[in-house]
Amino acid sequence: MNWSGFMEFDRDLQILLLILKYTRRISLLTSNVEGKEEFVAKYEFVDLASFWLLQISENCNKLSLEFKQEFGNIPWREIIRFRTIPAHWYESLDVDILWDILVNDIPILHEFVQQYCEIH
Repeated sequence: MNWSGFMEFDRDLQILLLILKYTRRISLLTSNVEGKEEFVAKYEFVDLASFWLLQISENCNKLSLEFKQEFGNIPWREIIRFRTIPAHWYESLDVDILWDILVNDIPILHEFVQQYCEIH
């Protein structure tokens, strides 16, 4: 048995569980607001969502190259690159783009991660 491969699998699964935690939080947040206007009006929502997206980006970056290649239909590079915005240019964050990511992209990532974790 290749023990290093097993450890990578276990590590990827642990990272995915962290990503799942943050996608769940985002799903709860977006389902509890009336829309983009309420989301933007409450700066703490923007702060929370930005932090959770940063965490998702950081954790996606920790996934093994083999995992990201195997599931190349997920835009890993774009998710990872997004980290730069809340980490370094938070004040210039476009809330329209942020909202779009939260309601259109995160549900797709959430569904993928949830299904993967349930199977494994």
